[in-house]
Amino acid sequence: MKLIEQTIGAYSDLLASDFPTPGGGSTAALNGVLGCSFITMIARITEKKAGIAGDTALLRRIAAQAESLRQELLALIDEDTEAYNGIMAALPQPTGDSLRGALKIAVETPLRILHAALTALNLARSLSEDYYAGTASDLALAALNLEAAAQGAYLTVRINLNHLSDISAADSDYVQRHASESAGRLAEAEGLARSIYDGAKALLEGE
Repeated sequence: MKLIEQTIGAYSDLLASDFPTPGGGSTAALNGVLGCSFITMIARITEKKAGIAGDTALLRRIAAQAESLRQELLALIDEDTEAYNGIMAALPQPTGDSLRGALKIAVETPLRILHAALTALNLARSLSEDYYAGTASDLALAALNLEAAAQGAYLTVRINLNHLSDISAADSDYVQRHASESAGRLAEAEGLARSIYDGAKALLEGE
């Protein structure tokens, strides 16, 4: 059974077990799913609320794009676990090209999670400029979940880059390029998340 077909309780049970999957990448994708769900909800509520001077076309576009990202991240929950399983399958020949290839998939899969989280945070920033104030706490939670998605994905990228570096000096350019790219995206995601969270928190505190 796919992870996305599990109940919340069953997923939590698997995560708490001594089995290595699901792990950080899959759970980062789940955080991203929750963040995108919040964005879609806020956009839809804002559109429906009387007296909100929001741009209806913009709100609908944000909702549609967030929903598309939510579906992408749902798929990545299982794809990240499959990437890990690929590493395990290649381990009997730890110096072969099969392990190098598996590790690269395990780098590029969470990198997609990180990119999706960053894209969603940009949507949340657009939404934060004109949304129903009654959903301020939800917007803050969207930012927190998406920040966790970006951070978890980044750490998963890095651990697999480290493993690749350990077994293949020939991939040093690949390692450096993806390390730099992922670090840059993480820094941007953290900055956006903090700005969105602080704005929502200030609104709730009457500042």
